[in-house]
Amino acid sequence: SAIDDATDTQAGRPLAPDIADTVRRECLRAEDPGKLIDAGRALGERRAFDAAIELHQAAVARLPHSFNARLSLLTSLQFAGRFKEV
Repeated sequence: SAIDDATDTQAGRPLAPDIADTVRRECLRAEDPGKLIDAGRALGERRAFDAAIELHQAAVARLPHSFNARLSLLTSLQFAGRFKEV
């Protein structure tokens, strides 16, 4: 799966845009908040920040009171340098 391809890429190394996009689309279709958070973290660790942020925003929308979803979103925004959105 695309998620396996993403996690096979060493953390800290950029992820191919097509893999990041496929992971993003697959996870948004699944509607599993835990999967959104985990995949978003994996994407963020591989510098696919826009996709990570989108997944974390979707997780927050599905679970607005989730500390993990909100913390993951804030972390992705910070690593992306999008400080005004924090």
